[in-house]
Amino acid sequence: MAEPVTTEEKPAALPPELAALQAEAIALEGEQATPAEVGEGAAPTPPIDYLSDAKGLVDIAAEALAAFYPSTAPILTTEKRGRIAGALAPVLEKYGLDMAGIFGKWGAEIGLAFACAPIAIPLAQAIRADRAAAERLKIADAPPPPPAGPTAATTAAPPASDLYSKV
Repeated sequence: MAEPVTTEEKPAALPPELAALQAEAIALEGEQATPAEVGEGAAPTPPIDYLSDAKGLVDIAAEALAAFYPSTAPILTTEKRGRIAGALAPVLEKYGLDMAGIFGKWGAEIGLAFACAPIAIPLAQAIRADRAAAERLKIADAPPPPPAGPTAATTAAPPASDLYSKV
């Protein structure tokens, strides 16, 4: 026996990544997304703590700055970092930026920057010192300049003006 043909298709289950995006989109539209609406196993997105994210970003930036410029560490006190984070949190919220999103999208690049940053200045200084040493060696190994004043080569022949005056 053949099964009856229906024209109504069942919607395919979304992959977990798309289901999470759909849940976030529904939440942004002001609707309450339930796991049944977005697919089995999807959990509602927890609210973002923008102040905590801002504190983390300010702490990372202050520590990175202090690695390059140690005299900035006493200036960026815990109190000042807190004030900066308090001002940064509304900006993060306004543009919808959060640490999970930033590190999720740019995590590899940020990790590379943090791996390279501590050695960037010492490397630049070492290269500059090597170039200066090579230049000093080049100058020391160069042949001495010819002596100034008349020499046997310049006094043996009469000047060109004398040659033409005798013609």
